[in-house]
Amino acid sequence: MVVHIIYLLSILAFIYLLFVYMRSYLETNLKFPKTLKILYGVPFAISTVGILTLPITYVKGITTNYSLGPKAYALYGSLAVYLLLILYYCLRYWKLLDEEKRLAIILAVPLYVITAVIQMAIPETLVVVVCSTMIFLGLILSNENAEKYVDKKTALFNQYVFEKVLEEFDFEKQNPVIAVFCFCRTEKSMDWNQGAVLLNDIYKEIRQYHLHGYRVCENGAAFIGNAEDKVRLAQRIDVYRVLCW
Repeated sequence: MVVHIIYLLSILAFIYLLFVYMRSYLETNLKFPKTLKILYGVPFAISTVGILTLPITYVKGITTNYSLGPKAYALYGSLAVYLLLILYYCLRYWKLLDEEKRLAIILAVPLYVITAVIQMAIPETLVVVVCSTMIFLGLILSNENAEKYVDKKTALFNQYVFEKVLEEFDFEKQNPVIAVFCFCRTEKSMDWNQGAVLLNDIYKEIRQYHLHGYRVCENGAAFIGNAEDKVRLAQRIDVYRVLCW
């Protein structure tokens, strides 16, 4: 019984986390109210309580046993809800989702539908785990190579990422932001190796302000983040102003 409860909870957690994973991608461009996030967690909470407390019936098949009853139905209810939510958000905000991720996410819907049909037609075939594994594998294979977005000399994001941020950022809807631009040189000529050390020192000082760093040109970097604490940040940057030039 305990093992079966863990099995049902793991399936529930998988589909819920898949929905949260998809939502996290959308949150870079959309703002989900806290109340809405709580409402999205209600089916998960109800199904969890149902799986833990409701009865279950075991049916002896020809090759193996399988489960039916309220405990299993509590799981199926949330599966249907989250699959519909995934389908809705993927179709409505298709262009906002990462190209390599959205296909892997939305394929979860037909895969689970096919799995449900097989499971109802042949209850003894426990194919839910196979379905979850295929979806998880798709997400892994769709991962992009993060190294192509990182500058090797500084470990900051490269200029391509900086330009994409500027293209996608909605300055009207987002909270106020602050950008710090640093350009380094020696007394006689540009020396990026020396400048990189200085910029890394600056980054260590200002990372407490949750800024993201980007190398924007051969000898410069930009740090962008919320402007909530811009006064203290500006005071800290003043310390380096003379050193940078």
